[in-house]
Parts: sequence; structure tokens; C-alpha cells
Amino acid sequence: MPYINEIVLVIAIIFAILGVAGCVIPAIPGPFVSFGALLMLNWTKFADVSIWAIIVFGFFAVLVTVLDYVLPPMGSLKFGGTKRGSVGATIGLFVGIFFFPPLGIFIGAFVGAFIAEKTGGMETDPSLKAALGAFLGVITGVVVKFLLSISIFVFMTVYTVSYFMS
Repeated sequence: MPYINEIVLVIAIIFAILGVAGCVIPAIPGPFVSFGALLMLNWTKFADVSIWAIIVFGFFAVLVTVLDYVLPPMGSLKFGGTKRGSVGATIGLFVGIFFFPPLGIFIGAFVGAFIAEKTGGMETDPSLKAALGAFLGVITGVVVKFLLSISIFVFMTVYTVSYFMS
């Protein structure tokens, strides 16, 4: 099929852009979409990505995705929250994803941790502090996902540009 490499390259570029966008749009799993773009690029004549690069980026895509769900409750605990607040942050994060995307993940984790701590008998100031920890955990997760997706995008760009420059 003529132009199949070019078609796959264009699709890979679209996936790479969607992967970066997916770092803040909850419906798109950013790191996995970016990793899929890298795999697509590797199937073209434009790049011959090493198996080690694929393994490393794949490992980090899984790690970052797991951390994205672990960091908000950890942040709540780190800022003085209880296990109840940690669970509230997680529930709030998921509720926020579905009802108020994309900002819902930030608001949901904060409100979930705060409500859980308040209903557990914690005073307002410590509840707000625990909620702030959950919020910072979400921010950290987004930044880490963004850095990985941008790294994959840059890696792909270098490979593709070097092909066309040679």
C-alpha cells in the first residue's frame, strides 16, 4: 500500500499530541497514548527505536499511571490527613473526573479529602491542610504525566527529524 509509512507517521503524531493533552484531560490516558505513538512510529521506516527505549518508556508509562492514582491520597496523608481523608481524596478524584472534567480531578480530590476529614471529626484547619495535600498530589501526578508525554514527543521528533535530515 503506497504511503502507508506516511499515514502511520501522521497518526503517530496525532497520538503524541493527544497523549500530551491527555495529561490534563481525564478521558485520555496520556502516557499510554504517547507510548502508543512511539510504537506506531517504530513501525514506520522513519525510525528504528531501540528495544531498550521501548522498554524504558513502557515501564515509565505504567509507573506514572499508577502514581497518578496514588499521589493524591499520599499527599493527603503527608499533610496530616487520616486514612479516611485519603479514601475521600480518591473518591473525590473519581467523582470529579466524571462530573467536572478536566478540573474535576483537582477539585474532586480536594473536596473529597476535606469532606471525609470533616465528617470524621477533624477540625476545619487540619481538614483543609489534608485537602491541600490531596490537591498537591493531583498536581504532581499531572506534572509527572506531562513530563513523560513531552519526553516521548521530543524523542519521536528527534528520531523523525534525523531521518529526514539524513
